[in-house]
Amino acid sequence: MKTIIKASFIFAVVAALFSGCKKGENDPFLSLKSRTSRLSKEWKLVSADYTETFSSTGSVDYYSSTHYTYDGAEMNESNSTTIGTNTTTSTDSYLYSINVEFTKEGSFEQTISSDGITSVGAGYWTWIHKIKDQELSNKEAVILTYASGTSNSTLTGTSINPDQIMVIDKLSSSELVVIYDYKETTTDGDVLTQTGTMTFQEK
Repeated sequence: MKTIIKASFIFAVVAALFSGCKKGENDPFLSLKSRTSRLSKEWKLVSADYTETFSSTGSVDYYSSTHYTYDGAEMNESNSTTIGTNTTTSTDSYLYSINVEFTKEGSFEQTISSDGITSVGAGYWTWIHKIKDQELSNKEAVILTYASGTSNSTLTGTSINPDQIMVIDKLSSSELVVIYDYKETTTDGDVLTQTGTMTFQEK
């Protein structure tokens, strides 16, 4: 009986230690590598499914919804726009790719190719500690700060402003799933939302 209790206790301790690495909703239950080690590699976008909407009220109401899907080669857009009582729809597809590399030292470089146009951005990343109001646990999200590539200038210094929060739904040794969960409401009542996911695999 004591042996069973002791074995159960050891299992519980080990499980607690390994599950401490589980931060994202779909993270692996057990991992021998830290989240920093798992993230610190080169990733390529393999799939995406997200929607962006924009609405504005005024003398003429405006609403637009664009659904994006990516199959590893082409980005497909399906748009519906309503102005007043008139609605138009359109579709588009084009070659697309994202490659991003994170280092253990806290830097990153990202290359985006969209319809033949390539842009490269580089900067710094760091884990976010727990934020209760945003329902983020410790090391569930990353702050990205671009030092070059987002404009025609290069940023230096220790007080560069962060640019983006990347929320991670899943981080395994070979797969990275990022969540789109964004809503912006202006004082004029305009609303912009982004919801969905992007999935990367180790390159």
